[in-house]
Amino acid sequence: MKWYKKIILAIISMILIDCFVILALSMTIQNVIINGVVKETIYKQFSRKEMNSNNYISEEQINAITDDERLKELLNTKEMQELINKYVDITLESMTEEERIEDIKIEEDMFNYIKDNKEQISKIIGQEVTNEMIEKTREQLETREMSKSFKQTIKNTASNMTTREKTILKGYKVFVSNDFKTIIIGIILISVAIGIIILRSLVDLQKLLSRVLLSSGFTIEIICVVVKYIVASKANISTINMTPLIIIGLIYFGVGVLLRIIYEVIIKRRKQNEVS
Repeated sequence: MKWYKKIILAIISMILIDCFVILALSMTIQNVIINGVVKETIYKQFSRKEMNSNNYISEEQINAITDDERLKELLNTKEMQELINKYVDITLESMTEEERIEDIKIEEDMFNYIKDNKEQISKIIGQEVTNEMIEKTREQLETREMSKSFKQTIKNTASNMTTREKTILKGYKVFVSNDFKTIIIGIILISVAIGIIILRSLVDLQKLLSRVLLSSGFTIEIICVVVKYIVASKANISTINMTPLIIIGLIYFGVGVLLRIIYEVIIKRRKQNEVS
């Protein structure tokens, strides 16, 4: 193979590794933020001290609500996940789009969530959620004026954000968008097509992709380890759930190993046929 083709293939390999890693991050970063940061914050808010301030909740009910496993089960329900996702999106968008702040209606959304899912909540916490409890919860929520407080916090944060921070936030919104993922997938397909043209062999392309996927999977696992270390040592969070990203890294690694094994089998058979 001519030297310039080797250089082009090396560049394609680096582009593919970058694209596979970026695609994995784009697909999972929102889940990592929600599961690793937002839910961890919610766990802390549902502390015994916080729940004890609600005198209409019994000691037995407090034990049920603050139980780690039950709380995790509650937060992982589809309905709660949708509610959390909604407020993560609103919060981030409100930082750069002021009109979005009017969509914050925490009291109404929380009341509707509890009312619409009271049977599910009752089953998870092991205590009946009565209509009286729901009404008292609404009164408590309205008394706290959570939406008003949340809106003001967002306004204060947005007004104190630097141009660079706002640019990063807008960049994040682009990074997790479907359009961005489509562009990355397009670059991957174009790079693979160029690889086929240069190599003129699907078997050699298989070898190239195996190296790319193994490198991508290894890079992702290193990123997960580094992020967990930084969070553990610097952030005010006990842990961060990187499982979605770790799974994609393992998938890359597994497919890379599989492609390499298939490549070695094909090469071995070719040599055997040449000898015979």
